[in-house]
Amino acid sequence: MQFCCGGVCLPATALWPLLVFALKYLWDTLAKPLRRVLGLESKLIEEEVLGEEADVPYVSSTDDWAARLEAANKSGRPLIVDYGASWCGPCKRVGPYFGQLAGKYQGLADFVKVDIDALAVLATEAKVSSVPTFQVYENSTRVDQLAGSEKTALRRFVESHVQSKKTN
Repeated sequence: MQFCCGGVCLPATALWPLLVFALKYLWDTLAKPLRRVLGLESKLIEEEVLGEEADVPYVSSTDDWAARLEAANKSGRPLIVDYGASWCGPCKRVGPYFGQLAGKYQGLADFVKVDIDALAVLATEAKVSSVPTFQVYENSTRVDQLAGSEKTALRRFVESHVQSKKTN
C-alpha cells in the first residue's frame, strides 16, 4: 500500500517513523500541562516536600490505647490513628506517608497505628469497616474519619485537624 501526495509516493511502512515523531512531539508538548491539569504533578511535589518519616508507634493493648487517648487529652493535641493490617497492600503503601506526616506535624498532634488483627476489639469499637482507615480523636471522642489510601486526601485530612488546633 502506498500513499501519494503530489508527485511523491511513500510506502505505508515509511509513515510509521513520521507517526512516532508526531506522537512524541505531542507528548513532549502536552504532557506537562496535562499533568498539571490532572493534578499529578502537584502530588509528586507534595510527597517530596514532607521530608523525614517519623517512627509512629503501634498501640499494643486496650490499656495502651486508653493511656494514649488520655495523654492526647491532657496535651490538648488531636490523636490521629491509622487503622491497618499487615496483609493490606494499600496500608503498606500509605504507611510511610503517614509517618512523614507524623514527622512534619510532630508536637501539633499525636500519631499512632492500630493493627486491626492484633486489636480487633478496638477496631470494632471504632467501627472500622475497611482498611486503611484514619480517625481523629479530640477529648476522647472521634471527631472525623477518612477511609482509603489516597495520599493527597490524607494530607488534607491531617492538616485540617492540625490547622484547627493551631488557630484555637
